[in-house]
Amino acid sequence: MKRRYQNMGLAAFLTIALTMTGCQTANEGTSAETTAAMPWTETETVAQVSTQPTESTQSQHDEEASSAEIPAETVVWMEEDVIPARERKAQLPSSIENGRNLVKKFYGDIVIDGSPQSISLNYYEVGTKCYYAELTVGDQVFQIPLEEIFWPETVETGFQICDVNQDGHSDIVIEEGIMEQFRFADCFVYEPSKGFVEVPGFSGLYSPTWSEESKVVIEEWSSPTLHVINRYSLSGAELVLQESLSWKYTNGGVPLYRQQNLVNGEMVTVGENISETDIDLEYWYS
Repeated sequence: MKRRYQNMGLAAFLTIALTMTGCQTANEGTSAETTAAMPWTETETVAQVSTQPTESTQSQHDEEASSAEIPAETVVWMEEDVIPARERKAQLPSSIENGRNLVKKFYGDIVIDGSPQSISLNYYEVGTKCYYAELTVGDQVFQIPLEEIFWPETVETGFQICDVNQDGHSDIVIEEGIMEQFRFADCFVYEPSKGFVEVPGFSGLYSPTWSEESKVVIEEWSSPTLHVINRYSLSGAELVLQESLSWKYTNGGVPLYRQQNLVNGEMVTVGENISETDIDLEYWYS
């Protein structure tokens, strides 16, 4: 499965076979009615029915018994099988005006309440391996600390303008570059009474991507034993996790999936050990 990340509705909700959830249908029994025995006459004979299985029926029976003894491969799911929280550890240096070096710069325009405003995004290095980004929109200035392992060369477009929370106002998503194997970003949404405000928790998302098609933020995280895709919406400046798809591999290397959806304000598991054929991966990446 290829990551779109690089960066991919649910056509039919996932249907899980009873055998995949460990459920079984009740055995259908046969009822027998007791009737009075009728005496045989001398001319009546009883057909002899062999109770020994034929070679073909015995072979079929053996195959069925053998397959019944081998359970379908499953994986064990636990509550901690989620994306670990990431907190920004970097802090702004005590003095950022003296000795800072501009390492990257982006600029453009953004329309706010029908009026175009200039926007600039500068990346600075202060001292050795101490970085921060400075976003200027109109008369608002935001300074965002970046991790020590920040790589300026991994910043490609600087910022993206899009209506992330779907309120009719343009918002700004800025790049924080690649750290370890993940790409990080931050988001500022426009509120008419406040101007731009930072979205709490957005900078903790792993490789977030804004989907113009689905109008959601897609996050993807992976480790050697667990892979997760989360899909978020924004309510004002609040991130809301709407649905999550996780998968692990069996001992035989077969991926099995778990899907969780937001139901009445809580994430609820709607399926476990789902086969890949029952997952619309294109939906999750789009």
